[in-house]
Amino acid sequence: MGKEFVRVKLNSSQDNIVKGFYLLITNGNTYSNKKNEFVVEKKSLDLLTKNKVKFEKLPLREHDSF
Repeated sequence: MGKEFVRVKLNSSQDNIVKGFYLLITNGNTYSNKKNEFVVEKKSLDLLTKNKVKFEKLPLREHDSF
């Protein structure tokens, strides 16, 4: 089974964004296509939540909706 990916946008303070960026970049497949938006493996959501990083889940492709 292939890996599932999601798109997230890091929110809130600059500290939150820096912490989230570091966690995502150092813990798996991550692609950033815009400022503070990342395409990551779905398992990364647990990492962000556990470390209290605020984020918003977005549709994988910009023109899609949930």
